[in-house]
Amino acid sequence: MSKASKRYASAIFEIAKDTDSVKLFGDELSKLVEVIYNPTTLNFFTSPLFSTEQKKNILQSIIDKLALSATVANFIKILAEKRRIWLLKLIEEQYNNLSNKLHKILPIKIKTAFPLDDFKLSTIKEGIERTTGFNVLMTVELDQSLIAGIKIEIDDMVYDSSVKSQLDRIEEILQKG
Repeated sequence: MSKASKRYASAIFEIAKDTDSVKLFGDELSKLVEVIYNPTTLNFFTSPLFSTEQKKNILQSIIDKLALSATVANFIKILAEKRRIWLLKLIEEQYNNLSNKLHKILPIKIKTAFPLDDFKLSTIKEGIERTTGFNVLMTVELDQSLIAGIKIEIDDMVYDSSVKSQLDRIEEILQKG
C-alpha cells in the first residue's frame, strides 16, 4: 500500500465521516474501481496517447453514468488531473479498511484443506470476536495443498497450523543441516 493511496483514502474518508456518507462513498468508490479497472479503461487513462481533454470527457461520462456524488466526482477528477487514477484500487482498499475499523468489522480469511462444518466455523468466529471485540466477517476458501489443518489470515497476520507449513519447516531445518 503506497503512502499516497493512504493519504488519499484518509482524506476522502474524513470527508465521508464528517458528512455521514461513509457507506455512500464506499459504494461509489467500488463502482468506480469496477469501471476504471477494466483493462481497456485503465489503459486509456494511463496512456500518453490520449489528450487530457479526451480523458476529462470520458471521465465525466463515467461520473454521469454512475451518478456519483459531487464529492466523489471531484475526488476522482483530482486523481485524474494528478495522473494518479491508477491508485484508485489501493485507495478503495484502504478506504474499506478505515470503514471496517470505524464499524468494528474485522475481515478474516480462512483456508482449509477440507470443508469445516458450521459449528467449527462459528467457534472460530466467536473466539476471534471475543478476543478482538470486533464483528468478524469471514471468507472461507478450500486449499487442498494445505494437506490438513487450517490457515487464518487477519490483517497482516497469518496463523498457519497446516500440515504443509509444518512440512515446510521440517524441510527448512533439514536443509540447514
